[in-house]
Amino acid sequence: MSKAASLHLWTEADGSTNYTVFLGAGGGSAHCSEYPDRTPILGVWRAGVDVSFQSDSDTRVTTAELQFARDLADMAAVYLAECERWHVPDDETGDGPTEHVA
Repeated sequence: MSKAASLHLWTEADGSTNYTVFLGAGGGSAHCSEYPDRTPILGVWRAGVDVSFQSDSDTRVTTAELQFARDLADMAAVYLAECERWHVPDDETGDGPTEHVA
C-alpha cells in the first residue's frame, strides 16, 4: 500500500493546535545548505511539501537548537536502521523485516 501525503489537525483541551504531516519517504530529498558566513539550513522535500530547519539567528546557534539538531540526527539514524531492517529489494516482495541489511 502506497501512502502519498496527509495532514491531521486537532485541538487540545488547552486550546493549542497540533499538526501531524505524513509525507512518506520515496521520491523525496534532503539537503543541508552550508555557508561560510551564516548558520546552516536543512531542507527536506517530499510530496510537494518543503520543510526547512534553521537557527533563529544567522550568526549563532543556541544550546536548544544544537540539542534539537543532535536529537534529529539520532532519530534519523534510528529511522535509517529500521528502513535497512525492513528493506525488500525491488525484485522481491515481503511483509516484514528481512535479513537484507547492508
